[in-house]
Amino acid sequence: TMMPLKGYYQNMNLRFQVSVPPMYPHKAPTVKCLSSIFHPNIDPETGLVYLAILASAWRPVLTVYDILVAIQMILLEPTRGTQAHRMNPEAWDLYLDLLAQDTPDGVGSTERSAFELKVI
Repeated sequence: TMMPLKGYYQNMNLRFQVSVPPMYPHKAPTVKCLSSIFHPNIDPETGLVYLAILASAWRPVLTVYDILVAIQMILLEPTRGTQAHRMNPEAWDLYLDLLAQDTPDGVGSTERSAFELKVI
């Protein structure tokens, strides 16, 4: 269970399942979000979580702790990449729209974006 203290998912109680295969650490674990969440890196139907370190970047020196830190990071800022945006294309498109709304001085609109409304 994680409860982010910052970001769009702040104070949400999120449950994750890390499944460690018999070939670990030579084969990466899989991670599934058991909570309902609208996130660009989480498949809305299966709950599977995309993390680069679980895909092409997996190395046997990585640990479950590293995976948990990576989950915390994507809850603050979704991972960009070719596979990442395929997990939840709608969330990815809305997140990119949100980023485009930010002004050069760092001050965005005071109205909630479509992405933020889906997260709530």
